[in-house]
Amino acid sequence: MTIAADSLMMVRADMVDRLERLHAALPRLTHGEIASSVDEVRSIARSYGLMPVAALASAFETSLSSHCSTLMIRQSIEAMRDMLGCESLPSDAAKLWLAALGARFPA
Repeated sequence: MTIAADSLMMVRADMVDRLERLHAALPRLTHGEIASSVDEVRSIARSYGLMPVAALASAFETSLSSHCSTLMIRQSIEAMRDMLGCESLPSDAAKLWLAALGARFPA
């Protein structure tokens, strides 16, 4: 692996760790605290060019403002974690994940 690939793998691992800690702490957090944690992940993803993850995080933040259910919050965190586990993501990956979440949780 190259140094850049190793660095990106470490960034992805850090974001997965952040999402797992967020998932574990959900019962104790307000929507504002959850949004703040998701915003950190979005910012990191954007900084490292992981645009599909950043887009999903942004959509998740928007859904938090409408006081979505705990189940939807958990599913959204899991979707971001799953995306980070993929070695490469097509540019429209976020749209596909959002469609899948939308099918599970229609408005």
